[in-house]
Amino acid sequence: MISPIWPGIGRKDMETSIFRQLKKPIKLLTVLVAAAVIICALSVPSIFAGPPLYQGYSLAVPINSQTPATEISMPRIQNETFFKVIVTVTENGETESFSFSQGLNPPIEKYLSSIISQIEYQPAAYLGQRRSCRLPLIIMANPRFRNSVVVFPVDSYFEVSDNFLYYEALRLNKFELPEILSFPKYYCALKRSDSLEILPYVLEKLSLDSAGNVIKSENFSASIKAEGYSTQIQAASLWSEFSPLKVEGVSMPSDCYLLVSFLPQLHYPAKKIIGLDRDTSNWAERWRVLLLPDTVGIMVPPLPLELVIGSITLKKLEQRYLMGEIIATILIDSLGKARVMSIDRKDMKFRQAINSAVSSVGFFPAMSFHGRPQQFKGKARFTFKSSAKVRVDYLWLDF
Repeated sequence: MISPIWPGIGRKDMETSIFRQLKKPIKLLTVLVAAAVIICALSVPSIFAGPPLYQGYSLAVPINSQTPATEISMPRIQNETFFKVIVTVTENGETESFSFSQGLNPPIEKYLSSIISQIEYQPAAYLGQRRSCRLPLIIMANPRFRNSVVVFPVDSYFEVSDNFLYYEALRLNKFELPEILSFPKYYCALKRSDSLEILPYVLEKLSLDSAGNVIKSENFSASIKAEGYSTQIQAASLWSEFSPLKVEGVSMPSDCYLLVSFLPQLHYPAKKIIGLDRDTSNWAERWRVLLLPDTVGIMVPPLPLELVIGSITLKKLEQRYLMGEIIATILIDSLGKARVMSIDRKDMKFRQAINSAVSSVGFFPAMSFHGRPQQFKGKARFTFKSSAKVRVDYLWLDF
């Protein structure tokens, strides 16, 4: 680790230097205080950290990510429910207005409004100048715990909470992000039977001009070490078509990141992608080739090892008589192993049934942009219908 105080000096070198000072004729207390200050500085985030910048623009971020307290009780709801809201934040960081993306009954709208109206923000800025901002938020209301959690594009620790919510926020603020118009066929020799612990992928950094032409392509990271995969995707990028970045309607050059996941469940050569004509009903088609505007948040969430993921099988006979819809919070560790953290009702039978079933479901773990497996927490919907088969929707795969 490099010191944030004196760049170029590592933690070990610094600690060695400190303790050498003990041999000098200075007061021990002074040395201990200096050592404590340095060690604390090494272990806490920089106070100069700020929200992520995209083309000189930073979104409004909450001053506190904790859900504000409200005297209005949560109305009765059957399942954990996700509410989408678009908030307009002024250049002073105040909530000017907001609107919900779905129709709500009056008690729910009153309850959610009492939360949203209390949130204070550090305002958005463009090239150092404060700006008003439109911000998409998701409020997750949980009937079991009688509480709500607000998901922001960027939280109060300046971390991107949800990549696709972040990209949506940029679009709401007049950034038309680069998109894939066409991408050629590509090949993969990997098979489902191969022993793969992490997602096989190649991430290329592309430099686009103001017309969307690729003027430079270079490898950013990859989990496949064979040279041919990166070379293949670099060549494919030159035969692809992309729309350029537009800021307030004006085309601009930009850097972006082309992620190709070599999912062994698919048949190769993978078919050509033509704009919005791709089969988005298939999760693998949605995720196999992505154009990402920036390296923020996680690169990719956990992806299933199987192509068909719409159902799971219950193991115990008594579990096959359960009826109802359950929203569960699933933790998938850096090895791709899944377990249930909580469900939205107080019923141990449902939790045991879900936990038993998902423990046998395999995932490629979530990955950082530098190719490191990440722990991930996400939501999934399980629909029980008095059957051995339970419908499952992994909500993080939808975008």
